[in-house]
This record gives sequence, C-alpha cells and structure tokens, in this order.
Amino acid sequence: MFCPNCGTNLGNEAKFCNNCGFKLGQGAGKGPDPGGGQVRQEWLNGNMRREPAKPTGKGGYTALWIVLGLILGLLILGGVAFWLLIGRNMDGSDGKAYGGTKIKKQIIWEKDGIEVSATGLYIDDGMGEMYGGYRMEDGIELSIINGTDKDLIINCVSLAVDGASVQGMLDARLPAGQKGKAILKMDNFSLYNMQLDTLGAVTAELSVKDANTGKELYNPGIICIKTDKDASVPDYRYGDGKGLFDESGVSVSTKGYDEVPGLPLTFAVMYQVKNSSGRSVRLDFEDMKLNGRSFEYKGSAVFQTGTKGMCYVSAPFDDLNAIEKSEGDFFPVSEITGTCNITDANTGELIVSVPYSYKKP
Repeated sequence: MFCPNCGTNLGNEAKFCNNCGFKLGQGAGKGPDPGGGQVRQEWLNGNMRREPAKPTGKGGYTALWIVLGLILGLLILGGVAFWLLIGRNMDGSDGKAYGGTKIKKQIIWEKDGIEVSATGLYIDDGMGEMYGGYRMEDGIELSIINGTDKDLIINCVSLAVDGASVQGMLDARLPAGQKGKAILKMDNFSLYNMQLDTLGAVTAELSVKDANTGKELYNPGIICIKTDKDASVPDYRYGDGKGLFDESGVSVSTKGYDEVPGLPLTFAVMYQVKNSSGRSVRLDFEDMKLNGRSFEYKGSAVFQTGTKGMCYVSAPFDDLNAIEKSEGDFFPVSEITGTCNITDANTGELIVSVPYSYKKP
C-alpha cells in the first residue's frame, strides 16, 4: 500500500504514513485528508525523539553563591580600602572634606617680580600620584605670576599644618612673563597619622630656580596660608615610641615594625620625628637590618623647623614572610638597626649621619 498523500510505500497494516503522518483509512485514495495537518502534528509529537531531562541539584547553586559571595567580599574590601586610601579626604565630623575648611584668595608671596596667591582648596577625585614613596592627593590651588625675564621652576621644600610636618609636592614651571596655576599637593597619610581632620594654618617653604640652569634664584623662607579654621595638633596616632637618637636638634623614636595605620595591608617601620634644629631637615633612613638581616628598604621625609611628624620605611610583609617560610623563626621583627642621614632640606648639606638600633621591649 502506498500513502495517498506523499506516495511512500507502506505495509498493508499501516494506519499512519511513517513519512508524512497521513492517517490511512477513510479518505484514502481521495487526496489529502483535510485533517492531515493536525494528524501529522499528533504523529510528530508522539514519535519525535525527546532529549533526556538534565539532572538538577543544589551543587550548582552552592557554587554560584560562593562566587557571588567572593565578588561581594572583594567589592566591600575594595570600597573600604578606597575610602581609607583616597576617598576619605580627611572628612571632619560634619562629613565634609577637612571639616569643611575653606581658603579665601590671598597673596602669600609678592617679591622680585614673582607673585604667588593661594586661591582655594583642591580635592583630588582620582588616585593622586606617587612622590618620594608618598601618595600626593588633595592640596592648595595656587595662582602664579612670573614677572621676571627668566623661565622658572617653583618647588616645595617643606610643608606643615598646625605644627605637623606633611609631605608636600609642587612642580610649577612657568616661562618668563607668563602666569599660570599649580597645585601644592599634600600627603593625606601624613595628616592621618597626626590625627589632623581639619586644616588650620598651613606653612610652606618655596624654592624658585632657573629652569635652564637649575640654580636657586629666590627663597622666601616660610610663608603662611590662612584658612577659616583653627586646629591644634594632637599627638602621634601611634603614640610615643622608643627613643632612637637625638642629634643636632632632631629627635627620632619608633614603635618598630607593624601594619601602617590608614594603609591596609601595608607594613613598615614607623618613625616619629621632632625637629627643633632651627632649619628644615630631610631624613633618609638607609642600611636597614631587620632581625640582623640586611634589606634595601629606604625611606625619607622632610620636616619643617619647629614641627613634628612621621616617616615610614615600607618593608613588604610578603618579602619577610617568604623568609619565614624558607628559614623559619623570622617573626616577630624584634630588632631593627640602620643609619639615618640628616641633611639641610634647602641646601642638601649633610648635617650628621646617625647609626641607630631598636629592640622590641
């Protein structure tokens, strides 16, 4: 027997065409059955190969939740680190940057054809920039007029807020007869470790050099930038450490090697410095040994005369932990030795080189 709908050769007992699904019987030989389309679909539904259902279980959901949990944890950790490192902007009790400190336009230096004005507070919305091992972020906006016949470079020698030294950066390059703007940036970490949430009086030393020869042309000494806030300097966030030395009017103490407050997952040797030498000084910590083992770690900072502040020498925990794993018994870091070179921050003249040692109580 042949299918009257498609002509396929079928067996005599067939009730449906196995090619097109046509129902055999009534209407056979009379052309396509008007209900053939519906019958064909019924045949297809009953004879199409079905894929076996995939097993379901809780294992896939558990893995998904673990991944989502890890992602959420990383986002929270990143947010906290961002707030601590760059997003905090020294918020005061009122939630505003530096307690809502404002700086009105003021001329801070006008002499020898040069005019420098402070025009406001600058808040860095990004990552800032690294300078001398410190992250420079917010700062003070400056307007500069170069009324001389020389191309000039203006740098910051030292910076302090209410008697606390802060690491600062200024690199303003200005052609002769031109005017421009610059940012006197400061390190938030320095402010944080002196517990300064607002900015009171800011003092700075500027050095003006010939851009072609590098020779210093002008140095106005310490100049003052006034804000609308009064603030007093609290003590070191770390508290008083063990005295290392007191030479040439510079006293240095430390509490040893520890995690740096305000910089998560960063470990360093923290130094507390008081400068009563009568001039701004630069301290360079070199030749460091931790538990008798030599390292190339170095650190430096400038401290304005009559101020106190902090300096740190970053000693990566991963490096020390690798020694612990390979050699054993390295931690805790209980002994630190090194050399501190004290130089004049303006002239670069070496004042004294002081060896020091520290043993954890």
